[in-house]
Amino acid sequence: MLLKSTNTRANIFTAIEVATLLPMQGGSCIAEFVASNTWVKDFLPVHDTGKTAVPEIQKGLFAKLVEGLFNGRLGNYADKLLMHITQKRWQKKVLKQRLNSRGGYLGMVVDRHFSKPDPKNFQDKVVEGYRHKVEQLLQHKNTTLYMIA
Repeated sequence: MLLKSTNTRANIFTAIEVATLLPMQGGSCIAEFVASNTWVKDFLPVHDTGKTAVPEIQKGLFAKLVEGLFNGRLGNYADKLLMHITQKRWQKKVLKQRLNSRGGYLGMVVDRHFSKPDPKNFQDKVVEGYRHKVEQLLQHKNTTLYMIA
């Protein structure tokens, strides 16, 4: 069970990612996740992290059977095999410097419990854009205050 944000960069970008999660089920898991990521309050002090209305997971018979089948050596083998295939496929795309439909470089971070777009391809750009917007707002606020006084 993933309880802590997998992104080791605690910044405004990651804080917004964590804060804007919209969980559909698994209330106790989400509560543990929020408790493990209290650093988000450093960036978003007014954000309400309470996601208490999230129902618990209700597993049906099919899900229980499949989980039982893959809960052991067979599941570990399949997990490692699929992770390896995914990692190799994305490594090839990165080496070929493939671009997405918007012209950005493709990249994927793969680990045993997750696979996600590589944040280095867009995170710095988003954080820099955020800083620029904040600076503009602060300059506008200072100008407005100067004009009022």
